[in-house]
Amino acid sequence: MRHHEAKHPVLFDIDRTLFDTERAYQALLDALNHFLESHQIKEIGAEELIERYLADSQVNHFSAPDLVRFMGSLLDNRAVIRDDLAALNQLLAKDLKKKFLHADSLLVVPQLYQKNIPLGIFSQSGDRPWQLTKIHQLEDYFLPELIFIGGDKKSDAFLSQLPHEAVIIDDKPEVVLALINFANRNDRHWQIFLIDRHHKLDQAQKTTISQQGVTIITDLLEFKRALL
Repeated sequence: MRHHEAKHPVLFDIDRTLFDTERAYQALLDALNHFLESHQIKEIGAEELIERYLADSQVNHFSAPDLVRFMGSLLDNRAVIRDDLAALNQLLAKDLKKKFLHADSLLVVPQLYQKNIPLGIFSQSGDRPWQLTKIHQLEDYFLPELIFIGGDKKSDAFLSQLPHEAVIIDDKPEVVLALINFANRNDRHWQIFLIDRHHKLDQAQKTTISQQGVTIITDLLEFKRALL
């Protein structure tokens, strides 16, 4: 990207881009298993609990507060104290605020901010406060008017809210292809990056995505070098 274009807003995905979702999920399993064991609830484990929560017809997007509420209804006939569930919810939120951002997120976001680049969020969730909890350490770097969080970020209705000129980074091939498709149909000037932290893309996928004008990177330090 040419230097003068770097002043365009940069919109970051959260999960697996800024936030280490896999590590946070493992910590969630550990916390839930500890909770169940401490209350001598042996007939269900943390993974099954989460599976049953996600299978619930009322659930559209994962959030820990909703999971804790689901636990309260599921374990209603057990000797589970309501205050204990509230304490679990607070523990999960506290851990998210301090532990699970990728190391390069903590470096790159402040560095781009120092360059006076407008920074924002491009994330999918039905629970905006839960998503923002994940980036609590960095939240002050993002402009409120550039925080876009919605239920389906591949939809035209959601994408139409984004700035006409922007740099957007996401970890899902289907999302970046939706961005390209929308931009082509609606005269949007977006530079799009796909972050592949764990090298999951095969060569055929890389070729297909690159041919659509998407830049593939493996971490945010590489993203910063490409941007500046």
